[in-house]
Amino acid sequence: MSGEEEENAVELKIGDEFLKEKCLMNCEVSLILEHKYEQLQQVSEDPMNQVSQVFEKSLQYVKRFSRHKSRCCSTSSRNLEQASAH
Repeated sequence: MSGEEEENAVELKIGDEFLKEKCLMNCEVSLILEHKYEQLQQVSEDPMNQVSQVFEKSLQYVKRFSRHKSRCCSTSSRNLEQASAH
């Protein structure tokens, strides 16, 4: 993407650094958000003050739609996806 074009995620105009990357699966996003949520709980006496409504809804979404509930299953799924791509 040239420097003159403006990035716009809505129109799928993203930077060149994203073009070759793979998307995260919901189970992977869930692991990341759960870890961040645990960090916020440790830092704050009232974790709900630190967590935005968007964060909370995002966490609920990925938990609800994740096929794999454990780190082991999500890792195995990613490995299978990569193996089938070759």
